[in-house]
Amino acid sequence: MASSRILLSAWLLFSVVLAATYSGNLIASMTDGRQKQPFSNLAELAQQDTYRWGLVGRSFLETLFKDSNRSEFQEIWQGIESTSSDVDSHLRRVLNGQYAFIGEDIIFQTWRSNSCDLQFVKEQFYLQQAAVGLPNNSANTKIFSNDKWVQLERATIRSTHDEEMRPIVRAGSLGGDQLDGAKKAGDVQMEIAKDDAISFVKLLSVSGTRCTRELHESPPFVFRREMNDSIIFSGVSIDLLNELARRLNFSYTTVEPEDGEWGAHVNGTWTGLIGMLVEKKADLVLAPLAVMKSREEVIDFTVPYFYTNMGIIIQTPSATTLLTLVSPFQYMVLICIAISVVLTTVFLLFMEMMSSNRPVDNLRYYGDAVFHVFAALMSKGSNSIPSAVSSRILMSAWLLFTMILAATYSGNLIASMTDGRQKQPFSSLEELVQQDNYRWGLVGRSFFETLFKDSNRSEFQAIWQGIESSSDGGPEADNSDIAVHLRRVLNGRYAFISDETIFKIWLSDSCDLQFVKEQFFLQQAAVGLPNNSANTKIFSNEILQIYEKGLVRHWYDRWMTKNQCEEQRRRPYRVNLLALQSLFYVCGVSVVLAGIVLVAEIMYSTRRCKGSSTAHATG
Repeated sequence: MASSRILLSAWLLFSVVLAATYSGNLIASMTDGRQKQPFSNLAELAQQDTYRWGLVGRSFLETLFKDSNRSEFQEIWQGIESTSSDVDSHLRRVLNGQYAFIGEDIIFQTWRSNSCDLQFVKEQFYLQQAAVGLPNNSANTKIFSNDKWVQLERATIRSTHDEEMRPIVRAGSLGGDQLDGAKKAGDVQMEIAKDDAISFVKLLSVSGTRCTRELHESPPFVFRREMNDSIIFSGVSIDLLNELARRLNFSYTTVEPEDGEWGAHVNGTWTGLIGMLVEKKADLVLAPLAVMKSREEVIDFTVPYFYTNMGIIIQTPSATTLLTLVSPFQYMVLICIAISVVLTTVFLLFMEMMSSNRPVDNLRYYGDAVFHVFAALMSKGSNSIPSAVSSRILMSAWLLFTMILAATYSGNLIASMTDGRQKQPFSSLEELVQQDNYRWGLVGRSFFETLFKDSNRSEFQAIWQGIESSSDGGPEADNSDIAVHLRRVLNGRYAFISDETIFKIWLSDSCDLQFVKEQFFLQQAAVGLPNNSANTKIFSNEILQIYEKGLVRHWYDRWMTKNQCEEQRRRPYRVNLLALQSLFYVCGVSVVLAGIVLVAEIMYSTRRCKGSSTAHATG
């Protein structure tokens, strides 16, 4: 019956899509296992017994590990097997297997041009800083520093001078959890106040006297909480301040600024943190204060103590699920497939009619031909076998066509259902400016505003013009309250330009966020001092020692909220009901259509029987 064929065709389509989804996920789960790494950080490297390791001797790396007081660095140095200065010798050992070379990202990229059988272990345990060297206490240091910042701000690609240090091993398996950061000290609950202030320190002296500092909440660098009518600050910047106070023998007090701004040049004067230093109201700014050329002209910066990539934060776009079944192919391909089904059915019917001499019921024969071709398209067989040799040749070619088509369809289908969840609407600032669906914003009166407002890069200028002319965003496009931007991002179709640290903090509240891949600027946080301060070099030397010992990274891991989303994303993706809803819609429509045809068939049969009975009665 025609209704049975409609129902069975829908079931064939359902089973094909279901089998494609299952096979795709099964293959993905088996192939991902090939990328599991034998270790994911220095601590695991030192603890395992299979791999040996080495680094370039008589270099920065040797000094870093040899003189460090970090436990994992000490273990690495004690277990070092090779300190050859010949990088090629390390490459040969890596390619021979079971050898890890500790080097920077640029070496790995160079080696990859000769061999693809290499992997970079995920942990970034040190960010190497390359800089221009001058004689000690040179009068030209600030001149060269100013020029360096302007070149950095005008750069069109990410600087390769800041290299991520990781172990390089031969490609084997990818996996292993990253080393969890240390737990936050104590069980104190941090409360974020609405009126956030910015971090300052005012140093009256560096030799045992009382000092005054000013602070603004900026997790994980500064946390602010109230206790017993007093305000207590903590975080990475506070740990750094306490360590500097211990080393340089000074004390301090804390206050909060009046305007609560980071620092912007408005009407010829500086606001916020920068303004406090310019007006000599503070002797030291200790916060995640971004280094910029315009700021460097009016204040001094120490060496950076933290680096973070800038990017674009958006809500994770959801894939269009109503068209899941047709998404693997373009509409032109679907039209060609439909035409192929019709033409193959016509040719099959013509060949069978011309080659067979047996009488055939035309209605049944047409239905059988269509169902036979459709069943082959669904990679299923049927009870009908072509009787003519020409028909069998035609069906053999059709089966080969459908087999290749099914393989292509199943692969693209599972890709569209898994990768489609994370497909980003844009991948760069240029694409953000060119599209019309998303609005964007940034933190006003901050480093971000100055960067985009004063830049001569075309895409930066376009971003700032879009913020100024935003009709639906209004003043919220450059609001100084980060919480406002988070709400707008979660509401959808809003892009927040910020740094990766903010993105990681937001992930602790919502996993429905994405960080657009393009890293268009490497933000550097440093300590600020008054212009031409005699203490700049003193603080730089101490901060450099603290950085090399890994204390900043240790503090960051301790105060950073643990990311629950990373563990969730590592799990194998399971196709949910929403992704397959279009398939169930097709099945439902097919059942309804089959029911309608069944009613029509019953009515047709009833009338036919009545007509036959009338004819017999008349006769």
